[in-house]
Amino acid sequence: MTLWTTVLLASGLAFALKFLGYVVPHQVLDGVIVSRVTAMLPVALLSALVVVQTFTIPGGALTLDARAAGLAVAVTALLLVFLDRRLHSRRIADLPTAQLPPDRRARFTFFWLDAQRWEGIDFEIAVAAER
Repeated sequence: MTLWTTVLLASGLAFALKFLGYVVPHQVLDGVIVSRVTAMLPVALLSALVVVQTFTIPGGALTLDARAAGLAVAVTALLLVFLDRRLHSRRIADLPTAQLPPDRRARFTFFWLDAQRWEGIDFEIAVAAER
C-alpha cells in the first residue's frame, strides 16, 4: 500500500465518520458508552502519538534515546505538580478569635480526619485590634 492510498483511505474514513454523525439518531450518540469513548479517545490517541514519536526511529524500529529521558522528565514534572496541588490544596479554617485580647498570638496545628494524622507544623496568627 502506497502513501497516497493510505491518505485516501484515511480521508474516506474521516468523511464516513462525519457523515455517520449526521445519520445516526441522537439517542444512540447520547448514550453512556459513546460519551465515555468520545471523552477518552483524544487522550488515548495523544498518548499513542507521544509513545510512537518518542520510542521509534524513522525506520520504525524501537529506540531508547534522549527523547525517552525528556519524556521521563516531563512525566515526573507533571506528577510533582499534581502531588503538590493535592498536598497543598487550600482549606479554610474558622478560628474563634473574638475572645482573644488584641496583640495576642495564637498557635495551632491541623488534624486531618481523612488521614488520621496531625499536620506536624505549628501555625501562628496575630490578633489585631479592630480599627
